[in-house]
Amino acid sequence: MTTIKQQIEIDFKAAYVAKDMFKKNVLATIKAEVSRGEAGLREFNDSDMTKLLKKMIDGVMQVGGEDSQKEFEVLNSYLPAQMAQSLLTEKVKLIVSMVPEGEKNVGKITGSVIKELNVNYAGMYDTASVGPLVKQLLNL
Repeated sequence: MTTIKQQIEIDFKAAYVAKDMFKKNVLATIKAEVSRGEAGLREFNDSDMTKLLKKMIDGVMQVGGEDSQKEFEVLNSYLPAQMAQSLLTEKVKLIVSMVPEGEKNVGKITGSVIKELNVNYAGMYDTASVGPLVKQLLNL
């Protein structure tokens, strides 16, 4: 299976050959950010790449404009598909059901749920939606 980082490298070369300078430049920016992030550290995995891409998308969305929309589309194409809300609710319900009886610290429970979800679903759900879901499931 190809990692996000490997796919970006493949697409960078293809964009270069096809003379698609816009896409090549966006991918070159991603590669530069990865190199900067990896300097002296470990190699980026898909979870790290997802965080980086989301951060870059946030920056692009603040700028706005036609080029920003095109850049958003390139960046977004490398993010994993988002989990359906019903599936997220099901997974959170399962994890919350394993919480020891009497535990009411919502922050601690939410942190545990996010940690568990990130094992298999990193980048595939909106982290901000987990807290309210945990509160709802705990009837708080």
